[in-house]
Amino acid sequence: MEFIDSSGLGALVSALKQLRRRSQSDIRLTSVKPAVQAVLEKSSGLHKVFSRYPSVSDAVQSYGQPV
Repeated sequence: MEFIDSSGLGALVSALKQLRRRSQSDIRLTSVKPAVQAVLEKSSGLHKVFSRYPSVSDAVQSYGQPV
């Protein structure tokens, strides 16, 4: 993803809330571009809410599941 705006952030937060209600899980982001990282950091600390990983396999492994 090269770009995200307030609509995209709202969708991520909404999805995270629904996921947490249903399964006590979370959303993990991969390959976050610097522009997107900057938006996450400026958006009320969302960079602390969404874990970021260099690759999909790293994110999957962080759940403790085999890739």
